[in-house]
Amino acid sequence: MLTWYWMGGQSVLNFGEHFVELLLPRLGCQPRSFDVAMAAGEIRPGEPCLLMIGSEFHHGLVDGLACSGCHVHVWGQGNGRGADRAVDMRLPKYRDNVTIHALRGPLTKRISHFDGDVPLLDPGFLMPAFYPSWHLVAEESEVLYLPHHANFAKVSKETAKRIGATDCLNVMLHRDEVLDFMARVASAQFVLANTLHGLIFCLAYCVPCALCLTEGEELNMPDKWRDVFESLGRDPATPLPIVHNLDEGERWWETEGRSLVIPDSGPLLRAFPFSTHTPSGEMCEP
Repeated sequence: MLTWYWMGGQSVLNFGEHFVELLLPRLGCQPRSFDVAMAAGEIRPGEPCLLMIGSEFHHGLVDGLACSGCHVHVWGQGNGRGADRAVDMRLPKYRDNVTIHALRGPLTKRISHFDGDVPLLDPGFLMPAFYPSWHLVAEESEVLYLPHHANFAKVSKETAKRIGATDCLNVMLHRDEVLDFMARVASAQFVLANTLHGLIFCLAYCVPCALCLTEGEELNMPDKWRDVFESLGRDPATPLPIVHNLDEGERWWETEGRSLVIPDSGPLLRAFPFSTHTPSGEMCEP
């Protein structure tokens, strides 16, 4: 399945992009990187190209995909770049070349001027349906800090310990590392994160967590966070719930985080536009 995802086809990916390569085979499709296929001149006119994980559903990327001859299928992708770069689905060039099956959240839907009735949920929330928590067990329960990949170099081990974490993990992972990483995060006592799919993973697996920034760090694409939190029922008019250490994170989790409601992922799964069988013939209920 031709799929655009950041650094697609490379052996080291950002944690969220690994979800593309973990989920699609369970849905009966092997991901085929758009960038690799484009470089090799292997894209067929009219070929479907899937957008599922990421924050790049904007006119710059979509126009590039359309110019390559692809028809774009959106299943869960979001726009983290803002309204000024949004795809305007009222325009014929997008209505004719883009089919939306699901979007990450209400914010992406609004700024895209899309009025269709589709699921609004990041596909990362499907991970437990295909990788049950009992498969992901680490030896120790830790307090982990997961900074965005652009912030990782700014956070020392000492900083992580000062905010209450026992370790700070790099979310740029080789394929061979990702399952062990998932097990470690799924078994954590608490996770402080400013990587979006790190937090999504924790919420999906009911791991106590919070959005955390230390000094010197920047929040990557605030709109993508607003989009996800709104999809979980949080009032979009309220400020993002950023904490700065474990104590603040635990208070937020007890007062608000644990009460966030993840929508039923069944509609998202049913909205997948291509094959929906698994190679093994088995599927856990979402």
